[in-house]
Amino acid sequence: MNDLREVTRDPAFLEKLGFARRDQNSTDVVRWVWYERTIDSIGSQVRFVVQVEFELCISDDPFVKFPDNHTYSFSRVYLKVIDRQMEREDNRTYDEDTEIARVVDRFEINVTKVSQLRVLCRMLSWEK
Repeated sequence: MNDLREVTRDPAFLEKLGFARRDQNSTDVVRWVWYERTIDSIGSQVRFVVQVEFELCISDDPFVKFPDNHTYSFSRVYLKVIDRQMEREDNRTYDEDTEIARVVDRFEINVTKVSQLRVLCRMLSWEK
């Protein structure tokens, strides 16, 4: 499946792409679920977090399996930019122990396909 808008089951396949799941702290039957991938380097003061947002609806049908009571719907993709505010260690790296992270902003990105998500993460990566 390439189109995130077609996802209705748990999008755990995103974990294979380096994303980690984070759930909204709520007991509501409708809540947010984010899959996040952090991209940073000791050679930069900037951290990017690619955030894929889903809405999770939980029903309570006792006659269906547990996963069938959870319906996901894709919402949007965000790019969160974080200023790490670290002290310089030398002329090429920063001391991660001095990090005082500050969120600069979160921007909605026009991404609806897994292939676009892969390209976005590759473009933001510090690796060559």
